Amino acid sequence: MISLKDIYWLAGIVDGEGYIGLRKGKYPTIVVKMTDRDIVQRVSDLFHETHHDVYICNPRLTILGNEALRVYETRITGSRAAAWLMMLYIPLGVRRRSKAKEVLSIWRDPNIGVNYSRYYYSKAAKESRQDYWREYTKTLIR
Repeated sequence: MISLKDIYWLAGIVDGEGYIGLRKGKYPTIVVKMTDRDIVQRVSDLFHETHHDVYICNPRLTILGNEALRVYETRITGSRAAAWLMMLYIPLGVRRRSKAKEVLSIWRDPNIGVNYSRYYYSKAAKESRQDYWREYTKTLIR
């Protein structure tokens, strides 16, 4: 059983080092990619993800000074990722929460599906995103 402490820990990792998005324009995806194998392994264990587990992003190596660091990644996709997004929604930060809300609304809407990318890059969608960010930055300035 997953504890509340684990949910908040995972929300912090996803907020800082994760990616929330769509795969093939429809399927929710959560990806955590970082150089700490033990952290990625723990995320993988929480996801109960066995077939993607932890692997080295091939052939990428991150260069830090003279030392090359291996990058590890774990991901979860589909309805299981959607369930995790719903669990992580409250503890996520504002930016990731808005992305999670967007991903879940697309996942629930049968009319968007694969045509999401066509919608996302349309002029109306771009103006909608710009309006959102204008309003959001006004709240920060106040």
